[in-house]
This record gives sequence, C-alpha cells and structure tokens, in this order.
Amino acid sequence: MAESFNMRRLYPNNVADLYYWGARMYQAAGDSEKSIEALRKYVDVCVNGYFPLTIRGDSFFSKIDSWVAKMDSTLTMHNDSTIKEMMKEAMFDPAFDTLRENQEFISLAKKLKEDL
Repeated sequence: MAESFNMRRLYPNNVADLYYWGARMYQAAGDSEKSIEALRKYVDVCVNGYFPLTIRGDSFFSKIDSWVAKMDSTLTMHNDSTIKEMMKEAMFDPAFDTLRENQEFISLAKKLKEDL
C-alpha cells in the first residue's frame, strides 16, 4: 500500500516506521534475511528524501497541501537533528542484537550514521 499511494514521498516517516517495525518482527520470528531486507529499506528511506520532513499531497491526495498550509503547529515534536539521532539509535535496538556481527547489518548501520 505504501508504494501504491506513494507514501514514501508524501510522508516518509510512516514508511520508515513500517520497515523498522517489520524488521523487528522478522527478527523476532527468526528470519534474519527478511529482517536485513526491511532494514535495508528503512535505511534507504531515512537517508534518501526524508528531510526536511513535511507532509505533502499529490494528484490523488490533492487536498493535503491546503490543509497543511492552514495548520498552526509543526508536523513533528522533534527537530531534524533529534530525528536523525533517533534513526541512528534504532539500529541499536536489542531486537537486533543477533545481527551485530552480520556484515550487511554493520554496513547499514554505518551508512545510516555517515549519510545522516
């Protein structure tokens, strides 16, 4: 659904959360390969086109831009640097402890750290 509705462009935070929680669930189920795949997508969303975090519309969600323009408050409780730190810390979730020696996991954590 995220791909069908172009959610990555519209509001990447939700897509990043989807991949992060998917990775945790795969890992809990003992499927490290799918967990790494979800983490790969999580990192990609986090480092490519996430910032600045905004909600925006498109041709299907055509009413969002005017709705957001009328809002008085910010879209998030955290600034970009805080969000980036939270993204990096997510890789140290105890759910991923068994992946710490996995070379792709190490590479993904490094990419997240360096590219953010």
